[in-house]
Amino acid sequence: MEEQSSGGKIANVSLAEIKTAIEQLSFEERAELAAWLHGWNDDDWDEQMKRDIAAGRFDAVIREIEDDIKVGRLPGRTRQNPTNHIWEICGWE
Repeated sequence: MEEQSSGGKIANVSLAEIKTAIEQLSFEERAELAAWLHGWNDDDWDEQMKRDIAAGRFDAVIREIEDDIKVGRLPGRTRQNPTNHIWEICGWE
């Protein structure tokens, strides 16, 4: 899968074909594939999220979540600094 994705296809294989192929894998093969996918380093989407966070594009959402935590609308998520907890949940530590 070295080639770039374009229009939902990788090396002339559609996403639907990939999904169908995955459905035909054994449990062990799917587990191996899942582990491999999980082990990927940050991709373009992750990097864009980091840039958006650094640029403050999520500040309003974070404030809203913090307000929800303060008034108890998110039970079990209270912390001394809720923003840090949000970063932990999202893996942005």
